[in-house]
Amino acid sequence: MVLRRERRASAHGGDGDEEERGKNSLFSLPLSPNPNNNNHRDQVVSSRREADELKELLAIAREYNVGLRCELARKAVAADAESPDAIKRNAELAAYFTHAKLQPAHAALALRSAMVLHYKLRCFASAAGFCRRLLELGGAPQKVVAQARQVLAACEQQDGGNPTNAIADLEYDERNPFDLCSVTFTPVYRGSAFAEDPFSGARFQPSCEGQVSPVGGVSRIGAAATGMVSVGGGGGSGGGRGA
Repeated sequence: MVLRRERRASAHGGDGDEEERGKNSLFSLPLSPNPNNNNHRDQVVSSRREADELKELLAIAREYNVGLRCELARKAVAADAESPDAIKRNAELAAYFTHAKLQPAHAALALRSAMVLHYKLRCFASAAGFCRRLLELGGAPQKVVAQARQVLAACEQQDGGNPTNAIADLEYDERNPFDLCSVTFTPVYRGSAFAEDPFSGARFQPSCEGQVSPVGGVSRIGAAATGMVSVGGGGGSGGGRGA
């Protein structure tokens, strides 16, 4: 089945081009009929179980889409990160990327990158936080774990054992859960107003409402929608069930 093949592909990753192709195919998947099935009422999902699997796959694709686009935005900023504002923005985007819900091996890479960058920028408090999260994650290569322990020890020796950030006004609070708006690349903190992409479930700043969502590019942010519907199997009228 197409759904299971895409799930396996998303778990293994690949190079940049493969990731881009996989991202695009994941988001076109629920809109495409099965090419080997002449019954076009049987689209990608035909049961609640498959609909639940597809929702899970969409959530994975959303996290990778938002996370990778955040990292691309950071690299664009880092290419010209000489002004104080650009340096601050580089640090913020690196921190935001660590909150994408990625597979552990990929999450470890994001945390290591943020840890190294923030330490170099003398943001010892935030660097120590990335170290702790990396050590708690599990599954990271031993070389990365050893580096995280060394950086954490160095951070804890700063400022009389109470590490602080040299960039005092970072727009980042690791203790306050947030979704990342992938238009403005700013946090949408829990409890604050937001607009949602009805297809992917990605959340955006309210000012983005009405724009085409960059996460999949198939719906408008804040639009009213019924959500995913699975087609009933078997005989009868084949009425849909909300998924």
